[in-house]
Parts: sequence; structure tokens; C-alpha cells
Amino acid sequence: ASRVKDVLSHDARHVEALVLSATLLFDDGKYEQASKAIASALAVNNDYAPAHELAGRIHLVTDGAATAIKSFEEALRTQPNSIRPLIYLARIHLDAGAPDTSLRYAEQALALRPASVDARVLVARSYLTKGDAARARPIIAELENGMPAVATVHNLSAALSVATRRPD
Repeated sequence: ASRVKDVLSHDARHVEALVLSATLLFDDGKYEQASKAIASALAVNNDYAPAHELAGRIHLVTDGAATAIKSFEEALRTQPNSIRPLIYLARIHLDAGAPDTSLRYAEQALALRPASVDARVLVARSYLTKGDAARARPIIAELENGMPAVATVHNLSAALSVATRRPD
């Protein structure tokens, strides 16, 4: 933190240092200060994707999903091949009950990074939420084979079991 302050004391418009400062404030739960710091970073460079991504994370905590979505979409506009905004967007839409939109973002993330566990989990969860257990099953099986001890994988397996259970 002191190194960031040193950099900013010499160059108050150093966007990477502003984003790092905002990240440290966010991680400390100082959301209002983090919001001001990220606004400063975006004022310096509105095309800096990490600043928009952090703004989205801050908005999720302070303002809600609608504002966060705008920031994550802006991060994608400035850096289309970034997986993190796609993952956040998929999670937000899935939590909001929009599995089709979630699936679209999760599949984009998976196309960019096929080994992404987060993307595969979100694709599977989106299919399950849509009621398409058949499409979720192979993804979940692959996750079970690769990471049998991970709680998220156990939860997906349980959800698949519930989704495919026949009523007595």
C-alpha cells in the first residue's frame, strides 16, 4: 500500500496505481473510498478494462446488479477477450433467474478459456436451471472426474441428481 501511495504522490494519474489503490480499499471493505478511487481511474482512462471490472465488483456490493452489469459490459467492450467480466455477467444473470443470458456469457467464457472451471460450472448450472439436465450431465461428469473433492462439483452432482429424480 505504501508503494502505491508513493507512485500516486509522483503521478496522481497513474491508472494502474489508482486501480490497485481501489482494489486494496475494496478488499478492506471501504467501498465508498474504493468507488471514489475507481472513478478517478476511469476519469484518467475510460478504456482501461480492469478499472471497469473493479467498478462492477464495487457496484455489486454498493448499488446492485443493474449498475454492475453496465460496468462489466464496459469491461468487455474495452477488452473483448477478458474472461472475468463474462464470468461475473453469467453469475449475475443466473442469480437473477435468467439462465439463457447466463448461458450465453458462460459459453463465451468457455470458448475463450476451455479449461476454465468457473465457466464450465456456470454452463452446467445454467443448463440445470433451464431444466436441461441432459446437456448439464456430461459437463458435470467431466468436472467430477477432474475434481472429485471440490464442494462446487458435489453441489452440481446433487443438483443433477435432484433434477433427474423421478417422482415416486
